[in-house]
Amino acid sequence: MLNLVITAAVAALAQSVPVGEPRGSPTPEQFTRLREAFEEKLLDFPSARFRAVRADSGRVCGQVNAKNSFGAFTGWKPFGSIDSPSGTILVIDDAYLLEPICTPALMATPRDYAPRLQSR
Repeated sequence: MLNLVITAAVAALAQSVPVGEPRGSPTPEQFTRLREAFEEKLLDFPSARFRAVRADSGRVCGQVNAKNSFGAFTGWKPFGSIDSPSGTILVIDDAYLLEPICTPALMATPRDYAPRLQSR
């Protein structure tokens, strides 16, 4: 039931987020909110590694490799986030939910924002 509610919320937000061509530049505050969301979701955020991070004014997408409860890295997982009025929604490793957020046009942008997500 909870997955259904989350799926509906992400789908509704994805409709209001620019899809297709990337729009606007991301802000430093956007990455600050996303780092906070990762801190809540990951067991050991400071050790997380990021790659292929692309962003526009409402979305950030890429790949994350984080440690599990045994202290081992789990492998590269796709992630995406949407900024909403109620905060940042972070989705990790769910192809169905990531599809409307991380469009091919967004992921084809040349700039890699991975350094902005590293723990500070």
